[in-house]
Amino acid sequence: DIEGEFNYIINYTNTNTNNSPPQQLELQVQLQTLSRILLPSLGSSLLAYLLFPPLALQLSYLINDSATFAVLSVDSSQFIQNFLTVTGLTFSILVGQTYYFMYQQQEAVFVSLFGEVTEAKSLLEQVALVCQGRRDTLLHLRH
Repeated sequence: DIEGEFNYIINYTNTNTNNSPPQQLELQVQLQTLSRILLPSLGSSLLAYLLFPPLALQLSYLINDSATFAVLSVDSSQFIQNFLTVTGLTFSILVGQTYYFMYQQQEAVFVSLFGEVTEAKSLLEQVALVCQGRRDTLLHLRH
């Protein structure tokens, strides 16, 4: 009976998916998350903290022009405007790359789903051709 088999499959999957993962696996996933996210963030923060002052001083030595410093000392709004423009551009690039990555991921899911549906449809057509006019074969396929 197909309905009985279907109920067996549903009950089997429900009993196997409700089990909580072992504590060791949960700890492993947490440590993996720490190593992939927290450690690179802390490393880049520390690197930026150490490198920013020398780089800023080198940049100030490169633009050691009295006219530039006069403009910055009199009118800091232009400096703030440039800073906000660069920050906005950086944010736009970051958001664009994020949307591109998410679109690529979604596209890959849809392509693989389309492939699976195509294969399932092909198998269904083949079963229909094999079972055409043969009721005993259809009964054997159900079991």
